[in-house]
Parts: sequence; C-alpha cells; structure tokens
Amino acid sequence: MNKILFGMDVSGDATKSNYNYLGIVVGISERIIQIHNPVQHFPDHMASIDKSRIEHVISILNFNSVTEIAFCIKLDRKNIVNKIMEAKRHGGKNLEKGKVLRTYNYVIMQEVRKKLENFLFSHGVSLTEIIVQCDSDCMYFAKAGALDHTRKGVAYKLADYVAWCNNKNKPPDSIKEIDFTTEILPLRFYH
Repeated sequence: MNKILFGMDVSGDATKSNYNYLGIVVGISERIIQIHNPVQHFPDHMASIDKSRIEHVISILNFNSVTEIAFCIKLDRKNIVNKIMEAKRHGGKNLEKGKVLRTYNYVIMQEVRKKLENFLFSHGVSLTEIIVQCDSDCMYFAKAGALDHTRKGVAYKLADYVAWCNNKNKPPDSIKEIDFTTEILPLRFYH
C-alpha cells in the first residue's frame, strides 16, 4: 500500500467565515514531498510570501503526474449560507445557522469524496485510511467528511497555496477549479 498524504485548506476571510475556495492536494507521499521541496523554505501561507516571489512559487506548483491530484472548490460559503437562511425564512421555516453550516460542509465533503474515489482506488487506498492535514479553519470540513485530521504538514502547505492561487485568480494550469455553488442551492437545500 502506498502512503498517501492529503492536505486541505481554505482561502478567504476566516475571521468572517467567508471562505471562497477550498484547496485539496492528495498524492503519494514521495511525490508530495518532491513538489514541496522547492518551496520548503517559504512560509506556510502563500499570503505571507514576498510579492516578488509569488510567480516563482506558482510556477513550481505542478500537479500533472498520476501520483497526485490537486483541485480547488469554489465555496462562496457565506453567500450561499445566507441565501439558504433567507429562503427558509420566507418559506416559513426557521433554521439554525449552525445546522445550515454543518449541512453545507457535509455536502462539500461528499463532492470531495466523489472526486477522490477513483484516484485513491487506483492506489489501493480508502479515504477512511487517510489522515487529513489541515488547520482549524478546515477541521469542520474534515469532521463533516468523517475524516481523521491532524495539524498541518507538507500537503496542507501545498493545499494553502492551491486555495490562495485560485482566490487570487492565479491558478497554475495543473489545478482544476470545481464550482458546485450553482448546484448546491437548488439541489441540496431546497428539496
């Protein structure tokens, strides 16, 4: 069995729970470390890197091998949760915001699971066998996906870079952006 590293981080205004993007990096540990090595001396958060070095760091982020996968999910979390709360109020139903947030996190993590199934299967690993590297902002997503999590690590750092790049509209070519925002509202919450 291959050792798989899984990193996850959000980008946006964490102080207001306004998460715009969720960066995901999953891969065989040797390959994740190989991608990380050229950026190991940079800060854990892309936002802390000197602006003159940003383009160089982005050029290093290459996830084009069959041994890793990187993608970014457009969240628009605060806006979607507010729309759901408003629609339910007008429909005569009162919801707790905490319940809507938990449901939203669960829906996102189900989509992440679907996205990772084939990749993990091809490497002989189940998602339940992996520990997610994340910080406190992503802990709730990991819990919603029933995934074990730990604090930070090399995959987490790369996931931070992936989320930041998409949030700043500078994603490397090898990072796919997935937008579930138009599907989440009508399909998952209103029916």
